[in-house]
Parts: sequence; C-alpha cells; structure tokens
Amino acid sequence: YYFIIVTDYQNHVYEFTNEADNSRVSSSVSVQLTPPPDLRVMQVQAPANAFSGQPLTLTWAVSNQGAGDTRQTWWRDRLYLSTNNSLSADDTILGTITHEGELASDESYTATATVNLPVGISGPFHFIVQTDIDNQVFEHVFENNNTRATENTTQVFLTPPPDLEVELVLPPESVRSGTALAVDYRVANNGSTVTPNNSWRDELWISLVETFDPQSATLIASRTHVNAIQPESHYDARLSGTVPNTIAGDYFVFVRTDTLDAVF
Repeated sequence: YYFIIVTDYQNHVYEFTNEADNSRVSSSVSVQLTPPPDLRVMQVQAPANAFSGQPLTLTWAVSNQGAGDTRQTWWRDRLYLSTNNSLSADDTILGTITHEGELASDESYTATATVNLPVGISGPFHFIVQTDIDNQVFEHVFENNNTRATENTTQVFLTPPPDLEVELVLPPESVRSGTALAVDYRVANNGSTVTPNNSWRDELWISLVETFDPQSATLIASRTHVNAIQPESHYDARLSGTVPNTIAGDYFVFVRTDTLDAVF
C-alpha cells in the first residue's frame, strides 16, 4: 500500500500555475492482516421431548477458534427449528439473542434461552444455532462455519388443543328493521389446554334458515375477544349491530366464535 498526502485539497489557496504539485506519495508499506477470530458454535443442547406451542429451553456454546480476539463487543445469535440438521431458508426462527462482550482467542461463552415452539407441529426436529448472524465480527475466511445443529432430534408431541364452543345465545324476542340488535352470548373452552393466542374474532349473524350458511346469512356485527381462555373456563360478551331496514320476518340468530380460525 501507499500513503498519499494532499495539501490544500479544497484549493483554498490560489497558486496560479502551481496547483498540480500539492501531493506526495510515500514509499510502499507492507500491511499484514491481523490474525482474525473464528467464531464457532461448539454444541447445542435441547431436551429429548417437547410439546407444540409450549416453552422450551436451549443451551449453546460459542468458541473463538481463531488466532485473534474479536474487535467487536457484541453480536447476535439466532435460534432455529428445522426438520433436518442443515440451516435453510424454510427453517423457523425461534429467537435472536444478543451476546455482549469481546471474545479472546480460545475463549468461549455459554448461553441459554427459553423459546416457544410453534403451535400445531409434531415429529422429530433439530434445533440450529447461528452465531454472529449479521457478520458483525470480521472473521476473514471463517464466515461460513457459524452454525451448528443438535446432534439428536427432539420429539415434539402435539399438545392437546383447546376447543372453543358457543354455549349460550340470548337474543331478544323481537327487533325492528333498521334498529340495533344486541345479543348476549357465552363462549367456553371445552378442550384440554389454554388457547395459545390471546385474541380472536366473534361474529353475529341472522338467517332465514336454521342451518348456518354464510352465503345466505347476514352479518350483523363482529368483535375481537382479547385474553386467553383456560380449559373449563368461559367468557360472556355482547354483540350489537344494526338490522338491515330491508328485511322482515322470522330469523334465526347465530353467534360464531374464532371465525378466522386464529386458535389452533
């Protein structure tokens, strides 16, 4: 490499015909690459069994196998769920953990994180950890060895699902066209586990026929329920909306819960 010094580089000084001699080049300097670090995930530990939608604790160790210390004081490790032991774009991200502190050559650190498994999965899975996901640490030719999977698979069992049911619907005996229809109702969780999410959509419909058909029924109102429901628990709520002023006659009232299938 050469170092070049340029004086008056913005030409603030008027030099007439002498503007072209404002620089000088040094003799060549040999720049040696500082020995880089080499971050590697040495092991990933996970339990032998787990349940879908439930928390799970992972432990992993990262070592600096390079000849140099890390110059950076933080980087991020990412945790994945995979059907095999090779990281790919279709693997599920479970979490991202920030490591803080430099790592000297031949030193290591151990980290632990509790993550939630996806809802509705089952079968054997690997867990993969990728360290320095943003290439924050300069590792020269050692950037492509930053991942490791669990040696053995974890058997994930399907957690018994919740079961939301509309148990009670209390409409008024009559209502006028073009006025408000208010209906009290009750939804219970008759399944074995708590709902894995905290919100879903309830809807109020009316229909001329006793069998519900969204093609022929009329949507009157909707609301978003917020809060998870434990098994053998319920919530009471009210749906209220305006009856179209173009209809008349005897109608059946329907309340539908979790209409967007948000709850597995």
